[in-house]
Amino acid sequence: MINDNLVQTFLYHVGKFIDKAKEAAKEQMAEEKLEGNRNLKNAGKILGLFIDENIPDETIFGTIKEQAFAILTKEQFAIVSRYMTNATFDESAYE
Repeated sequence: MINDNLVQTFLYHVGKFIDKAKEAAKEQMAEEKLEGNRNLKNAGKILGLFIDENIPDETIFGTIKEQAFAILTKEQFAIVSRYMTNATFDESAYE
């Protein structure tokens, strides 16, 4: 009977832990989707740098990179890149 009680208690706490992990994953996914949507317009501006006729072809990539990071920070770049690459988010990966 003691073992049964211990097992039931363990299952209860593991269930709570799983529920909290799922809830946290959903919140983080929603936050990243929102951040991705918010910066999607800026990603378009960065893509526009590649076809900007005012930037000579001989321009060093580091210069273009500086201009891109002036539009989006490195951290925002990662989020927008994931957003654009993965139109769907894997909830289990966040958990």
